[in-house]
Amino acid sequence: MDLARLARSTPTSASHVGLFIMGSSNQYDLCSDLSKFAKLAAIDRAPWEQRSDSWDNPHAPGYRYGIWLWMCPRAVLSDWWQQVHECY
Repeated sequence: MDLARLARSTPTSASHVGLFIMGSSNQYDLCSDLSKFAKLAAIDRAPWEQRSDSWDNPHAPGYRYGIWLWMCPRAVLSDWWQQVHECY
């Protein structure tokens, strides 16, 4: 999983890390699925911060675009990763 790769990044390679997801749908609420994902991945709480936005697709009525970003200071990432693995 990419979160494992983020956890192995070094402080010299990044001060913060982020996970970015973009999606489009007309059939179901992507926010619900991504909320479940964030909870399972343990990025729905500190030290992670989340930002998101969505908008209608002007070229396809009924479709919406959405973007989600979770970010965390690199300095606390390895501690977070160890805690997550202890839980599973």
